[in-house]
Amino acid sequence: MDKIEPKLAYTVFKEDDYYVAKIPVLLISEFGATEDEALKNLTKMEKEVLDIEKEHGNPLPTYEESVKALNKYKKHK
Repeated sequence: MDKIEPKLAYTVFKEDDYYVAKIPVLLISEFGATEDEALKNLTKMEKEVLDIEKEHGNPLPTYEESVKALNKYKKHK
């Protein structure tokens, strides 16, 4: 099985002052049938994502920050 590129773990965009994590289809198919399952399993990749952030100097919110923001965003939508 090919290794999933850590940069595909999540994409983050800012909308209405919330950082929102979006889970690509690749991760959903790899880690679970639903976005919720994929989110649960995404923590396995957090360290690799953080390493990429450091390497490229492109600071993304942490996984926890993204999930908190996503949940807050969903409540306000």
